Amino acid sequence: MMMNGKKKKELDESDWNDLELLRPLDFVGSTYIISKTMTEKAALKFAEERGLDLVSVLPALIVGPFLGSNLPMAFHTILGLIRGDKDQMESLKMSPVVHINDVAAAHVHLFECSEAKGRYICSTDNPTLFELAKLISGKYPEYSMPELDPNEEKPVQLSSEKLLSSGFKFKYSVQEMFDGAISCCKERGYL
Repeated sequence: MMMNGKKKKELDESDWNDLELLRPLDFVGSTYIISKTMTEKAALKFAEERGLDLVSVLPALIVGPFLGSNLPMAFHTILGLIRGDKDQMESLKMSPVVHINDVAAAHVHLFECSEAKGRYICSTDNPTLFELAKLISGKYPEYSMPELDPNEEKPVQLSSEKLLSSGFKFKYSVQEMFDGAISCCKERGYL
């Protein structure tokens, strides 16, 4: 939903990626974004035409520990700040975040919520790169952080108001998200 060409400070469930804007762009992940958008629209249309209940959970950048032995694609973005990867830092700069366990809990919550219908954003926070660098370097001084602008503009906010109004409560902080991610990456030899 964030690749829509709009200059809004906050997005909600009514916002969608603009496929015509995305199609001519050539960047890693563009075809993934296009296919996910098309699939979600088709699934929602299919459910509506057949009177089916369908809930779509739209997570921000998922951060926290991971189960598999391979580094998930999102972790290249997450580790961009630690590794000084400017391209990945640009992606992280635009990314609100959510803990993996909060995403799983939101799925369960919405499954059990009889009134749930349609799209639900699942996003905890939208820290700046400066805030993330401060958070990481404060707990992990072994990682040198790049010089960043403390006055950097906040990334676009994804409104989780619809999810929260259904009774859901986020459990994990940004610090816990990155602690879990960094610990997991250390254990598996990625850091």
